[in-house]
Amino acid sequence: MVCRQKRADAHSVYTLIAANQAELPVHAMCKHLKVSTSGYYDWQCRAPSKRVTVNVMLLAHIEAAHARSDATYGMPRIRAALAD
Repeated sequence: MVCRQKRADAHSVYTLIAANQAELPVHAMCKHLKVSTSGYYDWQCRAPSKRVTVNVMLLAHIEAAHARSDATYGMPRIRAALAD
């Protein structure tokens, strides 16, 4: 089955399927939501990409810098703090 959705759309659909798989059969949800069952199971077993891993680490650094400033730093100051 060819999926004509963007990757971001498929990710949100797969997340919805994962959240509801206890109540409904996966193959029925995939058919109704027009994604492939094999694509869902591939997504479920796939490790996070390098970009996602780096983004999670960056977000943690941003949140830590923001917390250290008592939530007063905005984007310019946080960018400067992270550049150090």
